[in-house]
Amino acid sequence: MHRYSEPVVITLTEKVRRTLEKVVKEMRVKENVYGIGLFGSRSRGDAVSSSGVDLLILDRDKFSDEYVERIEAGGLLVDVDHVPKQWIYGPIPPEADQKLYEMQILYDRDWSLTNTKLLMAKSYGSPERIDIRTEAHVMESDIYLSRATSAFSREDLQSAHLFAIAALESILKVLIEVALEPFSSSRFLEKLDTSTQKFSVQSLFGEYLKTSGLDRADEASVKEKVGLFKTIWDEMSVAARKFSGVRVCALQG
Repeated sequence: MHRYSEPVVITLTEKVRRTLEKVVKEMRVKENVYGIGLFGSRSRGDAVSSSGVDLLILDRDKFSDEYVERIEAGGLLVDVDHVPKQWIYGPIPPEADQKLYEMQILYDRDWSLTNTKLLMAKSYGSPERIDIRTEAHVMESDIYLSRATSAFSREDLQSAHLFAIAALESILKVLIEVALEPFSSSRFLEKLDTSTQKFSVQSLFGEYLKTSGLDRADEASVKEKVGLFKTIWDEMSVAARKFSGVRVCALQG
């Protein structure tokens, strides 16, 4: 029998609450949907007015990796993260840990999502689970470092620089994991700063800002970069529509 989990007190605006009710109502009738959970800033309670909504969908369809689709509902951007149901039978991929840990369950068809959240609540901060997540970051860092080295050997210095920064970010995530700070792409710097302070290694934070060039960021430069991004985005959107139209004509021809 379909059921909702026990209500959890979440501070949501009326607009967000109504949007969630509508999305959940539409999705829970789909045969492949076995659970729906709210995660991210809206679940943690640190959202701002511009924050979107992150939903985890426990999906029975057979696919190996999670995938995300973005929809607009009630004037809000909603990122719908589809996770294959077989994931919860283990081993749970480390990238799902925080989502499950901080998730507020909105719909659960057969208790699967509830039981998995309870399991994660017990194991999230355990040394074994932290080791699993940190190992994933170390492996990711090693991959980026290999790419940086390869690019440098080809004298592609710009690519080497980008990959080196990515490698540094990945390895610094280990500190955030050990500090048990909630991950957030939009608050990476804030969490990294907090984590380095916890372990009295603030110099690492300063070195990262210097290496990435973020120490030189100011309002004017950021505004310029955001404007440039919007310009590029608009041009790419127009180009994509043109390409799509040409492709359709070619297929029809």
